[in-house]
Amino acid sequence: MGQAWEGSDRRAGLPRNWVTLRRSIMQRAGWQCEWMRADTGQRCPEVASDCDHVIPGDDHSPSNLQALCSYHHGVKSGRDGGLAAAAGRKPGGRYSRLRKPPEHPGYVA
Repeated sequence: MGQAWEGSDRRAGLPRNWVTLRRSIMQRAGWQCEWMRADTGQRCPEVASDCDHVIPGDDHSPSNLQALCSYHHGVKSGRDGGLAAAAGRKPGGRYSRLRKPPEHPGYVA
């Protein structure tokens, strides 16, 4: 099984002090996942293993970082990826119909 970072260039965008910064975020959270359950308002009881950007991007300030368990990090990353993909679509998740349809391969002008 491969590593999650395999094939990614994301690590190159991290600051030089990432290891120290990540450790401080984990310590701030008490090494417990900071995901809040919507149904109960309770914090996830699992051990935090990942340091996540609250707002995706390159803001590595402590206020934009949170400690998450691997499950909730996957949930959030999947949601973030879906939202990013949907940004190129029209409301309702449909691709634009204004694009010229491709010509049929057998069409002769």
